[in-house]
Amino acid sequence: LNLKLRALYMNRDYKHGVGNPTPGTDKGYREDTGLGAQMFYESGFTQGTIGAGVDAMGFGSVRLDGGTGRRSNGLFAADDEGNLEHSQTKGGAAVKFRFSNTVLKYGQQIVASPVFATDDGRLLPEVATGTSITSNEIQDLTLNIGRFTSMSAQTGMGRDSLGLKSADIAGATYAFTKNFTGTVAASDVEDYWKRQYVNLNYTLPIDDLQ
Repeated sequence: LNLKLRALYMNRDYKHGVGNPTPGTDKGYREDTGLGAQMFYESGFTQGTIGAGVDAMGFGSVRLDGGTGRRSNGLFAADDEGNLEHSQTKGGAAVKFRFSNTVLKYGQQIVASPVFATDDGRLLPEVATGTSITSNEIQDLTLNIGRFTSMSAQTGMGRDSLGLKSADIAGATYAFTKNFTGTVAASDVEDYWKRQYVNLNYTLPIDDLQ
């Protein structure tokens, strides 16, 4: 069980009126201060040929100050008039199954593929819902595939507040040596993009500590 607290202050001054300024404000000045909490629980697996487990997550944020009449910076949801929520909460869970060295997971997940990732740049993270499979059956080779059909925004408490139709991802990482690895990945996000990614990574030891 892990708990992470985050305090964030952010302001932006659109000096030339960029960013749909709120009436009565000075050309769209935006300011937010908030406190967020992220809790993650990750279980082990039951014994047997097929092990089962569960991962769960809970998030909450509190708006400390934003300035009267100022629009959100993306820390909290706002209505059409720019009035911000004072607090937000959301949660989710995923069931997972392990067979040999392969894990299948379905439910709400934090995704960190180089071609499709949930954003954690504000108080609360995005959360994707779908299925992922990670396999390490072959020595030094990790395979990842996934299909996600909804995504919750950083300030959207609904499960599909971003309107994601589908995202299919696949990737493989192979360790040629202890210091040299290679990765290929691809994704197809319906109505948005298709991405391909190739990476070679070599770590050069300078001494025992670097």
